[in-house]
Amino acid sequence: MDTRDSWLVLNLIPGVGSCLGRRLYRLFGSVDQIFKTPINELYKIEGIGPELAKRISSFDPEKQLKKEKELMGLHGIDFLTIDDPDYPESLHHIFDPPLVLYIKGHFLSYDKISLAVVGSRRPTLYGKSVAQDIAKKLAAKGLTIISGMARGIDTKAHRGALAGHGRTIAVLGSGLDRVYPPENKSLMDAISVNGAVISEFPMGTEPYKQNFPLRNRIISGMTLGTLVIEAGAVSGALITARLALDQGREVFAVPGPINSWASKGTNGLIKQGAKLVEDEEDIFEELMPHLGPLILMGKNTEDVAITEDYGNDPILSILMDNPVHVDVLIKKTGIPASQVVSKLIQLEMEGIIRKLPGNMYSKI
Repeated sequence: MDTRDSWLVLNLIPGVGSCLGRRLYRLFGSVDQIFKTPINELYKIEGIGPELAKRISSFDPEKQLKKEKELMGLHGIDFLTIDDPDYPESLHHIFDPPLVLYIKGHFLSYDKISLAVVGSRRPTLYGKSVAQDIAKKLAAKGLTIISGMARGIDTKAHRGALAGHGRTIAVLGSGLDRVYPPENKSLMDAISVNGAVISEFPMGTEPYKQNFPLRNRIISGMTLGTLVIEAGAVSGALITARLALDQGREVFAVPGPINSWASKGTNGLIKQGAKLVEDEEDIFEELMPHLGPLILMGKNTEDVAITEDYGNDPILSILMDNPVHVDVLIKKTGIPASQVVSKLIQLEMEGIIRKLPGNMYSKI
């Protein structure tokens, strides 16, 4: 069994989890060795009680792996492990990074320039409008919008990002073959084309209540910050905000009417020091110190260089007053797509170019 399949198998064992899974892998050096270990030896390992030891001993790794991969193939789902180079770098720095990410769609290098947008499942008309509008404007300026595809604010955030012709990633609290909520099936399909739908939970996992706090750490952990739009005094969105703080990320909140239940959580976050957000510029202002280094990250000296001399910039030499599609820029410059997109974001933030609908760009 290769290393990637080993991580997948560990993730399939009920009750193991990411922390214990990593410890077992380090302790035994291979998944095969774990299953060869006598049950009385498994008992002695910290974190494994009698029930879990029996579960591990009776687990059939080859059978379960085959079943899982058949289901993944049926639904067009791939996976990344914690050792894969494309695994989101930011997740390596949270307390318990998932062993495996199931993925429908694809990651791009500039998805690290991202913001979580979360909030109430029962938002007001005000909350719905703000979520869709801000997500649309942020996505149009190059930020990847990450949320949980739940009813309410999450759904509006994803739809806003798509309306802004940007990228969005949904993190589910169920297996990727268990669309939740079911009415978001078409939204899930659209997200997988314009970003990715991901989960750490194996195929067939139902959307159990206890899965969502676990899901929230991934939402906050993948991003530069978390924006909360409407949340009651006790809500999952506030859990995500607390996780973001614990992970050293920025927290933003949209204020609301003082007599609205939906504003208790967001107004409370602002009292505690969250950045008050009235429009997308408030977010860019706070994140600007982080954006420059991220835009430049990942450059390879063997790649075609993007010069900082704007007079000789190959992108700007193509852009005129008439809009040019991003695919044309990539083709004509010969520069890798990720670098072209990153440079376009930088030029737009500096007020040199503007992004237009349909991934078109022009000089200002």
